[in-house]
Amino acid sequence: MQGHTVTVEDINGSTDVSTVVVGQNMTAPVIDPLTGGTLTCSMPSLNVTVTATGSSLSYAWSGGTPGNAQTNTFTAPGTYTVTVTDGVNGCTSTASVTIMENKTPPTVDAGSYGPLCENGAAITLGGTPMGGTWTGTGVSGNTFDPSSAGDGDHTLTYSYTDMSNGCSASDMTTIHVDSIIAANAGLDMSTCYNSSVTMTPTDPTPGVGVWSGGAGSWSGNVYTLILQKKVQR
Repeated sequence: MQGHTVTVEDINGSTDVSTVVVGQNMTAPVIDPLTGGTLTCSMPSLNVTVTATGSSLSYAWSGGTPGNAQTNTFTAPGTYTVTVTDGVNGCTSTASVTIMENKTPPTVDAGSYGPLCENGAAITLGGTPMGGTWTGTGVSGNTFDPSSAGDGDHTLTYSYTDMSNGCSASDMTTIHVDSIIAANAGLDMSTCYNSSVTMTPTDPTPGVGVWSGGAGSWSGNVYTLILQKKVQR
């Protein structure tokens, strides 16, 4: 502070002296360090609050909303500046805060399976990263039951959420299930030693099965066995 003397003289030559003390207030607001953060899929917005000294403070942000309040909301990454003004002396201060972003979805692989038979055993489904969820016909937990799904092509979906940022992704895989085949080798036949017998299956389509026993060969859709001893089928 500084004192100033004022002398007053009237028309008669009388004087009076008075001292006036003039104060000075040019202190700018002091802003505490601002705390930023990281935007994620589970946290798409962040609030930043300014703490500062001074009187009748006003705020002006370079981005975010509402842009003129003590607490500002951000939904995009970047470095933002706030200007704080003391309403009494007009002095200002600035500070900045950095908002980062992590919204990278996980890389998900459902894997490949099958083909399976309709009367086959249930299989365990994989999927990476581990800990995801399977959905689709014939699915229970992380197993697929072909008998429950039935024959045909079945598209299953594996979904996974990265708990570090809340981001999710999924991948699909198709499993083919073949219908149950009822094999019919045909009628029983008798023959003599060292002779051949022609055996023609009736179901499924002749020629697609595999014979066992004896020493034979296919000729078109007909299988011929060369028998070394008397057999009955």
